[in-house]
Amino acid sequence: MARSSKEGYVRIRERLPGSWQAAFTDPATGRRERITIRATSTADARRQAKALSDQIAARRFGTKRGNEPTIGQAMQSAIEASRGNLETRKWYTRWANKFLEWLAEAHPTVKHWTDLKTEMVRAYLAYCERELGLSCKSIRARMLPIHMAARLMVENDPERYPRDVARPVRTPASKGNPLEQAEREARKALPAAALRVLLDALRERWPRVYAIAALQALAGLRVLEALALRECDVNAAEGVVTVTKTARHTPKNAFSYRKVPVLPEVTAALRDVIAGLPVGNREREIFLTRLGTPFTRRGYHDSLTEAMRPLWRETGIEAFRDFQPHWLRATFASGASAGGANERSLKVYLGHSRGDVLGLHYEQINLDRLRADVLTPLAKWWHNSDTTAIPSERKVCEIKP
Repeated sequence: MARSSKEGYVRIRERLPGSWQAAFTDPATGRRERITIRATSTADARRQAKALSDQIAARRFGTKRGNEPTIGQAMQSAIEASRGNLETRKWYTRWANKFLEWLAEAHPTVKHWTDLKTEMVRAYLAYCERELGLSCKSIRARMLPIHMAARLMVENDPERYPRDVARPVRTPASKGNPLEQAEREARKALPAAALRVLLDALRERWPRVYAIAALQALAGLRVLEALALRECDVNAAEGVVTVTKTARHTPKNAFSYRKVPVLPEVTAALRDVIAGLPVGNREREIFLTRLGTPFTRRGYHDSLTEAMRPLWRETGIEAFRDFQPHWLRATFASGASAGGANERSLKVYLGHSRGDVLGLHYEQINLDRLRADVLTPLAKWWHNSDTTAIPSERKVCEIKP
């Protein structure tokens, strides 16, 4: 059996007689390095590993003392080392900049990572809770880049940063009245009448956003699944949309790869969008901004929010006040269930696992069954909705741009 031991920052392992592999983290790059040590005995290999560890401790493999990274550089390094995709890293950077802005006002003399203290991180948490009034989920998002950078600095340079300054700072668990939380969750699903008001307004006044919202509300697609849709993924003749991997987006899991039938309203909206594109590459995204660039999640979120504010004031529908784009997917699931959709087929339609041996390995749910089990109940809910739920004097047809 190969012998191994650790000397300081270096772990050694015997590979061949007289040959040892030394593994360590280079503080300059943060990468795991491996070199070969020639030794006549175990004691000789340990002695060389101890000398190598002393070199690392003396910063011969890294930067000199006094050249510590700034807080922004540490957070940027953590973001680059993360496994998030490009869109996720943009969000990380946005949250990191929020912390840097607060730090510049609250502690203007703190520039380098060695100057950052746990009390400062705790003060930022209190600022997000009390002054900004953010929810627990939003606070966790803002604290994430700080925790990522703190872990990275400790792992890469344990001698200079022996302590994780952010670890003692914990985001408090969500508290509140369970009944109020259930009521907030119920608001995520719009009634059919309110959804019709929203889609009619988007079609008339914000046509670039209308088809994306229709895909979410009437086909149950996730935000990024809708934004990454290509012309080749739309079969308007059969009324089928394909969710698959593209150059811009990878589906969330194996069950998210799917083909789903859609209502005629969605097919018509997609056909109109494709008709406005120049003839050419069918691999390109179909949803473009005024500048001709593909929609980003942030751009879509801002556009929909901009459309919802005046719509809430003009219609008086309370659900529009703080509506979020991903709630449209909840609206689809609730509407299909209300129409009597089969639960197992609805999970397949939404791209979720059925979670049992029968569903995962034996039961086959094809397009015809999805049309019968999901699309027909959805159409029943959508077309037989009670339009009197919206005050007649505030219907969208009376809204003038």
